[in-house]
Amino acid sequence: GSYIDISIQREAAGVYGLSIADVQSVIETVLGGAVATTVIEGRERYGIQVRYAPDFRDSLNGIRDLVIPTPTFRLYMITCSPRPWRNA
Repeated sequence: GSYIDISIQREAAGVYGLSIADVQSVIETVLGGAVATTVIEGRERYGIQVRYAPDFRDSLNGIRDLVIPTPTFRLYMITCSPRPWRNA
């Protein structure tokens, strides 16, 4: 499969009050999704997953320009350099 390597600018994230874990969590949700809630129908339960639309998450430019809200309500743009690579 195809993969990307994202290098987070630690100092820039820190200026905005974000930890590396904060940034990684947002990236994980954007790319892989996260269960936002659960719908219950009788005995069955269905997780409702949210993530970015394919146009944004399937594009290196979309990932590069990802904006993360900060604790101080400012926005932090990753402006990272995702590098594609393939698993042999």
